[in-house]
Amino acid sequence: MSNQEPVGKFKFGGNSIEADPTGAFTLSFVNGGIWKFDLGEITRFADIIRRIEAGEIKPTEEEPEVFWRTNGTKVIEVWATFGDTSRIRLREGGTNKAYFWISEIPQLLRHLRILTQGAPYHRIARLIEIVEKKREENLLRIDRFPLNNRGSQNPVKVEREFTQETIRTLDVETSFGIGLDYWIAINLEAKFGLTEEQRISESVKVSMEASPGEHIEYRITWKEVTTVGDAIFEISGVKERVPFRLKSSLVPEVSHEVIARD
Repeated sequence: MSNQEPVGKFKFGGNSIEADPTGAFTLSFVNGGIWKFDLGEITRFADIIRRIEAGEIKPTEEEPEVFWRTNGTKVIEVWATFGDTSRIRLREGGTNKAYFWISEIPQLLRHLRILTQGAPYHRIARLIEIVEKKREENLLRIDRFPLNNRGSQNPVKVEREFTQETIRTLDVETSFGIGLDYWIAINLEAKFGLTEEQRISESVKVSMEASPGEHIEYRITWKEVTTVGDAIFEISGVKERVPFRLKSSLVPEVSHEVIARD
């Protein structure tokens, strides 16, 4: 692979796939070292694993699917094993070997579709800064807890903990083309620490009390906090603003209302 900055590098399982602006691809396997392909080779490889995943072909080690390197020097063999060790296996020149799980094929194919569209790349996006413009609070839900002490001559006091969850999400507005849009989105996800699903959980302890003869309703209002801003990217030497919305936290608000009194 060239020394140019990668235009895309994605993970699938413990492995990775990346491409540079010349259209050169590198597959790095945790167990099989680094494999390099050109656009034609990676396209043929992608077609083979797609057909394996779809059940159209079932190549074996004895009868693998094969394709030649573009320069005609070596043959790449691809086959699958099923059962407890459902893997895609590669072999080149009879010695260089690697494998990855069949369950990782959909993720790898998704990345390959992005990386091969329009390759070789003519644009590289570089994140310059994040500009936060405002924060919004949006109603998620309201927990209601009635405390009915009517007909009693003694005060009542209750303490209770309320918990709410939501998922951190990032919405990005881009229109530079599907490959570049995807690259921008995953880089922003990494910037905000969203490389995997993250749940936000908040708890609040509320002391509730009602005097003799009172009926009081306590309310815990949960609001999702969304950060609105722009990510500034340099694309082909031009600064571009990429609007984003990041759901970042939860805020509880406690209130109460007297419903009735004796």
